[in-house]
This record gives sequence, structure tokens and C-alpha cells, in this order.
Amino acid sequence: APPPLPVAATAVFASALLLSLLPSVPRPLQTTVVTPSVSRFRRHAYVRSPIGGARLGRRIGSSGSQSERPTRVDARIGKRGFVKAGGLCLLAPVGWNRGIQEAKGMGLFDNVISVRKMAPVKPEDARALIEDVFETMNSGFVDTNNNGFTKERWRQLTDAALEKEYQYREEVYAEIRSMLEQAHVDEYTTFLDPDEVDGMTKYDISGVGINLVTKEQFRRKVGSISEKLDEDSQDKDVFVLAVLKDSAASQAGLELGDQIIAVDGASVRSMPPFEVLSRIQGQIDDKEDKSEGGASRVEIKFRRAKDSTVNTVQIPRAVTGGSAKAPVETAVETDRKGVRRGVITLSEFNSKAAKGVEEAVLELEKQGIDQYILDLRYNLGGVAQEAVEIAGMFMGGGKPVTYTVSNTGELLDILDAEKKPLTTKPLIVRVNFLTASASEILAGALQDNCRAVLVGTRTFGKGVIQGIFQFSDGSGIKLTIGKYLTPRRKDINKKGIQPDFFLMPRDESKISSKLNQCYETT
Repeated sequence: APPPLPVAATAVFASALLLSLLPSVPRPLQTTVVTPSVSRFRRHAYVRSPIGGARLGRRIGSSGSQSERPTRVDARIGKRGFVKAGGLCLLAPVGWNRGIQEAKGMGLFDNVISVRKMAPVKPEDARALIEDVFETMNSGFVDTNNNGFTKERWRQLTDAALEKEYQYREEVYAEIRSMLEQAHVDEYTTFLDPDEVDGMTKYDISGVGINLVTKEQFRRKVGSISEKLDEDSQDKDVFVLAVLKDSAASQAGLELGDQIIAVDGASVRSMPPFEVLSRIQGQIDDKEDKSEGGASRVEIKFRRAKDSTVNTVQIPRAVTGGSAKAPVETAVETDRKGVRRGVITLSEFNSKAAKGVEEAVLELEKQGIDQYILDLRYNLGGVAQEAVEIAGMFMGGGKPVTYTVSNTGELLDILDAEKKPLTTKPLIVRVNFLTASASEILAGALQDNCRAVLVGTRTFGKGVIQGIFQFSDGSGIKLTIGKYLTPRRKDINKKGIQPDFFLMPRDESKISSKLNQCYETT
């Protein structure tokens, strides 16, 4: 008969106490077992110990079907979890089902072991992946935080990684992550396995299904484009690296190697790829220019790689989930002096943010309000181009909005000189510690151009631009490729924007005085 449960439990913890005194070995366990946390346990499951490689497990379940031939997996186990689970398997020779249920009831298998399949890798493939990561980082990464990243140190880490031998692809991934950590990159730059890349690329950043790179990057990744295009284009011009299957861009006829010349009639020659993507994200102002599905359309002018012919296509931009709504709410407040303020609360910068703010301003103008309050509190950002468009609604044309700094230099985004503001009435912008990214671009532009005063607390401080680059095996890297500066060249990242007032001023003269000081320092 099986021993009473208290006896089995006593033996478990006695074994655990003894094993816990042994030194830990900092290396992953190698196992041929599916995780014990699954609902049905398989027969002949073994866990190899870091102590001499001895098998610490025997048959740990009589339920479930006979397991197939074991698959090599990667597993890591904590020392405490190891001695608990291992001790239970050793000292419960009978009554296995009862022992397993007892262990599960005590939570001994919680977070004990994580398992995933290990994919073999050829030496040449491992080397190619490491070199691809090196080149991508070397050409694109911008150390916005001044963490100490240097290309010399990055080269050393890459050379050291190339000298190692790898049996499994996961070992290469672990080495790349170690390289990034030792290179002192920022917290936003990280290596992604194929599953993580798939999760991110479900949201198409371009909105039409294309991936863009510079001509120089295209040649490094793919090779020569065409003899004619090589002659007529510059290294910083933007080309199509990939077209998503069944996407709007694919259906419109865009192909690998096509050079993007203009977006919505504006030239994008020599613009950074992320800036071109940002312009593609922006929606067309013409309300009648809609696709059958109700999405806005973007006009893309491109030069065909095969024969250098120039073509223009109208591509519908899909609205995520088909249910994106303008993230705008409006209200009218009247203070003690009878001043009527139109309050516009903007919760995020999606593809309908600019249009929503435009409609709100026009409606409030009809109501004859005296002032505006633009509430950006708790707005974590979104599409940067939407912030640029909204800035123009209050500032008008010819004003600088933001500097974009990357490895290719600086680009100043200036509004079209012919653009007229929707209103010239006084404006107050409310911000707080969760006003971030695109919200900070908008707030900084309005403050630096003396168009509005900011009220609240210092903003979040995320002014970086990030890109996701995918490699041939499906893995990828998310890295910082630039940063934003305000029109007066204030660095947003890690610093945020300091408001003009902590509380809403009751005396209008204080607001006027602050704006006058701003004009004097321009």
C-alpha cells in the first residue's frame, strides 16, 4: 500500500533540505520532458540535474497516453523548484497520482520549469544572423540616452560571438541578447524571437503592408536593385524591402525593390524610412477620398525596379479592427467671470485623431467659445504625424514642429506655409506624468512657438523613434533609430517637458505675461 501522505510529504521536504545545501550550477537544465505544469502527465519523463548530469526523475505519471519519442527542448529551473520537484519524484516510489496531486496542491510545480523546442542551426546560418544583427545595429541604432554604446565595443562583442559554436538557434538568440546587454543599449532596444516578431507585425506600422529601407540597406540585405535605379537614385532614397501578402500594397501592385518617390504629392526623396512610413500613416484631408470600406486612402508615387517606369497608386489604409474611433471628447466650461472654454480631451493619437480634433474645433467655434483647453493628460502617444497635423490646426503654416534626429542627420518638420490655423483664440494645454511620445511632440511645439501655455506636471519623457527589423529566420530586433527634439531643440527623452504652471491660472494676466516672455526669447 502507498505510504500515508504525511509520510511522503515529510520525505519530500527532508530530501529538499539536503539537496538545497548543494551548490547551484549556473547553467540550464537539459530535459526530455514536457512541463509538469500541463494537465496530463506523460510517462518516462526525466529531468537532468546540473549536479553531475544524474537523472533525478523516474516515471511521474500514470495518466495520459504513452509519450512519443522525446523532443530536445530548452528548459530552465530554479534551485528551489528543482529540489522540491526532484525530491518528490525521488521519494514517492508509489502512489504517483496522489503524489503528483499533492505536489500540485502545494504549488511545487508553479513556475518550476519552462519548456520550448530547440531548433538546430547550421554554423553558416548562425554566423549570418549574428552579422545581420551587427550591421542593423551598426547602421541604425542611435544612443539617445548616452548609455555608452560605441561601435568599437559592438564590433568586439560581435567578433567574440562569431568565434563561438552553436548547436541550436536558441543559443544564438541568447548570445545576441547578451551582446546587446553588454553593449549598453537603451531599454527600448531588444532582440525578438520569431514568435515575438509575429506578435508585433500583426499591427502593420505602414497601414498598407510594406516595409521600407534605404537604398544602402536594401543592397546590403538583398543585393543590387537594377542598373537604371542604381544610377538614378541616392543611397538615402527609400525602397520597398518587403510587401505583406494580401495587403493593400500587394493588391495595388507594389513590389520588392520599388523606389518610393512621393507620398500624397509630397516628395520623400532622401527622407529616413521611418519618416516616409509616418507620412503614409497620415490620413488624407479630403473627406470624399475614401475606400469602399470607409478607410482613408494614401497616394504613393513610385519608380518600378524592373524598368524604371514611374507609377502612382491610391491605396486604402485599413482601420485596425474596422472600428477605430476618433479619440476625442469635447465639453464647454464657463468660469466665474463668464469666460467660456472649449475643452478638447485627446486620449491617443490614432489614425482619426487629427480629423477628430479638427471637427471638435470647428464645432466649438460655432458655439462661440472664448478659449480652448487641450487636455493631453494620460495620453501615451501614437502616430507622430497626427501630432504634427494637430499642431498646424492651432499654429498655422510655416512654423517648426519638431526635429527628427537619426544617424542620417537631422530633419526639421515645418508645416506647409499656406496652411491656415482653425482658430487663433487663447489655448491652454494640460499635461501630466503620463503625457508621452506624440503628446510631447504636440505640447512641445505649441509651447516653443509661444502658441500655448502648459499646465500640470512634467511629462513622461519618451522622445525616441523605434523601428522593427526582421531577419531571414523570422527573428528580429526592435531598436531605437532616432529621437525627437522640440522646435527650440529641447531633448524630450528621459527629461520630459516642464509646464509653465502647476495649477490652472485664475489670473489671465499671468498667461499673457508668460507668452510675452516666450516671444521675447524667440
